[in-house]
Amino acid sequence: MALALAGAYGVVVTAGLVDFALLSYFTIKGLQVLGVLVVLAAARSVWRSRRAGLAPAARAHAAASDVGGFVRDWIPWVVLVSVYENSLLLTARATNRVLDLEMFRLDEILFRGHVDQWLQQVTTTPLTIWVAFFYDSLYLYMVGVGGILYLLGRHAAFRRYLVSFLTAGYVGYALYFAFPVVGPYTFFDEIYVVDFEGARDGTRAALLRLEGADDPMHVFYDVARRISGKDYSDGAIPRNCFPSLHTAWGILILLHAFRASRRLGAILAVPVAIMIFGTVYLRFHYAIDLVAGAMLAWFVETVSPSLARIGAPAPPRPGDA
Repeated sequence: MALALAGAYGVVVTAGLVDFALLSYFTIKGLQVLGVLVVLAAARSVWRSRRAGLAPAARAHAAASDVGGFVRDWIPWVVLVSVYENSLLLTARATNRVLDLEMFRLDEILFRGHVDQWLQQVTTTPLTIWVAFFYDSLYLYMVGVGGILYLLGRHAAFRRYLVSFLTAGYVGYALYFAFPVVGPYTFFDEIYVVDFEGARDGTRAALLRLEGADDPMHVFYDVARRISGKDYSDGAIPRNCFPSLHTAWGILILLHAFRASRRLGAILAVPVAIMIFGTVYLRFHYAIDLVAGAMLAWFVETVSPSLARIGAPAPPRPGDA
């Protein structure tokens, strides 16, 4: 799958549809987190080797082996994020067609109105800051649950979690092209009477974005906008709303967290719920996008056990040494 994706993206880059950015914003953040985790994995390996009384050379070999395995198991997360960021421009350039009017009408039919418009009644600057913070924390939840499974040695559970997350991500990316939607914040901006920007100096904010910097007073909201805002996508508008991957991934995170530990699931329940709530509150998604995200999570959980067994090490048989 990785080779197929790399080949397909190579064709896209060669055709000039998009410029590949190896060190994009979230990719850099992902590599930084991976670097910290590698150091922790190496320290853990050295500590365990010392407790086992291994010689220095054996400790070094064990540490190198453990770190290599750790990078092998975790690098797919960084690749997923890199593919996502590099796909944003491609979704904008692949077609001029958008389905926002259809999604808007579906919301009216299914929900008898528009949740994002109703939420203007409770919109405040402090609430927006907190909701944006939890919305931005998606990858922290992902790393946290995966790290706990990994450190506890639950390799089969970690593999299924990894496969579930990657499958949801790549299927979601493909659906962005099949159902191009830019989201209510962009398509229906004029219908909102409450502005998230508040009293912020619009000129100063625009200059900061051109410089690739975040406004210290609105950092969480600005980071949230990086995921889909045209200010960070070379002026293009990404079609990355249907389905809501924050919803799909959030549900998967909670499912695997509760499987690992009821306490862990309970700790994450409220933050993940706020994150999913933020997809509509921050006007990035229609309510129907969340329904699609939930259906994607259900589909992934249905097929992930079979996918996780592909290429997995065979379990030891009774009587094996």
